[in-house]
This record gives sequence, C-alpha cells and structure tokens, in this order.
Amino acid sequence: MDAFAAAKRAAQQRGLRAAEAPVDRGPSPLAILWQPKLFLLIIVVALAGWGIYTVTRPKPPRWATFPTTGIDSAKLFLTRISAGDDDSYNQAYALIADSVRDPKDSEERGNYRQIFHNMNLYLSGEFDPGWIAKTQFEADPADPNLIIAHVDKETLHIRTAAQSDPKWPELGSRYEVLGISEFDVRDAAAFRQMAGIEAIIRSSAGQGAVDNIDMIRGTGGAPRHETPMQKKVRLLPIVRNPHSVSWKAVVGLWPVRQDPVVRNRLEQIAGDDRYDNESRARAGDLLKGKIEEEYLVAAGVEE
Repeated sequence: MDAFAAAKRAAQQRGLRAAEAPVDRGPSPLAILWQPKLFLLIIVVALAGWGIYTVTRPKPPRWATFPTTGIDSAKLFLTRISAGDDDSYNQAYALIADSVRDPKDSEERGNYRQIFHNMNLYLSGEFDPGWIAKTQFEADPADPNLIIAHVDKETLHIRTAAQSDPKWPELGSRYEVLGISEFDVRDAAAFRQMAGIEAIIRSSAGQGAVDNIDMIRGTGGAPRHETPMQKKVRLLPIVRNPHSVSWKAVVGLWPVRQDPVVRNRLEQIAGDDRYDNESRARAGDLLKGKIEEEYLVAAGVEE
C-alpha cells in the first residue's frame, strides 16, 4: 500500500508540474498584425481597394440632392432666383430638368440667367428685393406637379416633375423644375438685346437718355401676340418711373387692367402728384374700366 500511495503521489506531482509549465503557442494574431512591414502592407492594400471602389462605383444621379416634394423644389428654385446674382442663377439653373435642356445649345445657361434676372427685376420693382419672403406656395389641386407661387399680388406657375431610378431606390422621388409658365426662356434674346442697348446709352448719355428711350418704348404700341406677363414686364417698369412715363404707356395697360399687380400700380399713379395730370387721369380711367376710344387708338391698343 505504501508503494502504491507513493506512486500515486509521484504521478500527481508530475501532472501538477506539467500544468504549471508554460505552453508555447507562438505569437498572437494581433502581434503578427502589428509587425511594421505587414501593417504597412495592409494599409496600402486597403487604400488601393478604396481607391478602386471610389473610381468604379456608380455615381449618384445629378438629381440625388434635389428636394423630395414639388413645393420644396419650387421654393428652392425661386429663393435662388431672388438672390439676384449669377452664382445664384446658376444654382437655380441646376434645378432645371435634363428633359427640357438642350445639350447642343451652348448659350442655354446664359439664356436662363437672363430670364431669371428679368424676372427678379420685375418682382423686385413691383414689390421689393425681399419678395421671396412674401411668397406663398401651394400645389394645384388638379395637378400636384404644378406649384402655384403667390408673390404678393403676382401669381406664378412653377412646373415640376418627379424623378426616380430603380437603381437608386433609397433616393425615392426627387423633384426637378421644368420651367415657369409666365417666363419663357425663349424671350431671353430680346431681354439681352434691350439690356445691351440700355447699357450703351447709359454709359454714353446717362440715365436721362435711357428714360427717354423707355418713354418711346411705352408709346410704340404692343408687339403682336404679346402675353399678359410680357406686357406687364415691358410696361410696368416704364409707368413705375414718373420721369419716363407717358399717358400712352398707361393706356397700354388697358388689356391687363384687371390684373391685381396692374391695378395696384394704377392706383399708385392716380394718387401720386409726381405724375403728370394726363397720366393720372388715364390711370383713373383704367381703374374704372371706361376710357374713350380715341385714347386706345392713339396708344395703339388692340383688344
């Protein structure tokens, strides 16, 4: 028994010593990664992989950052126009849908800038440069993509369109701008021509000469097929200025005499003694909706 017990104790001691002895498992994975050369190689490979992914991954569509509703798109569009500088006009142009752009027209961006500029001049002149703060937006009940913008007494119609792509489902629908019904980009050339003429006259003969040109423009009769907005944009800046107005320009507003913006201007003319008596009297006639035929004929007005 003593021999058996001694052997048992000896076996136990050998096992205890074996358990206490350290086991050599080699270097840890973390220690391997932290080896300078290997770590540097991993960084290089990771950066190269990210670079390849960045170059080859699909680019988000141009409209990815556009507003998610037609109203928000119209708000952003008019807000950019109201800023009144070329950079903001370019940002407004960025919201114009590809479907209505002409990639072959190198002058297109400039044409839109001209239209935005004249629109801003018109609204700033009839109201004030902060006209965007007075603007209320609503969707047309009959067409939710047609956004109605009430700029004080003026009403504009902003046409929008939803854009989406099954390749980018996370973007949902984004809204682009198709245009402004009352301001056609095709009118840009005429606006640019007149602006150029006025700039030359102003630099050589002063603002008084420009006022004289405006007076002539206001008495020359209406161009054929002139839209109501074209008539307002042409005549309201002229009658707004007591130094360039003539009664013929006032009478020229006869076809749009019921327009809220026009009536507002006529009321101001009728009550402002800076205007000549004839212009004030004719403004009163238009407000009453009654005027003698001879005045319409003299002003070249056709119903």
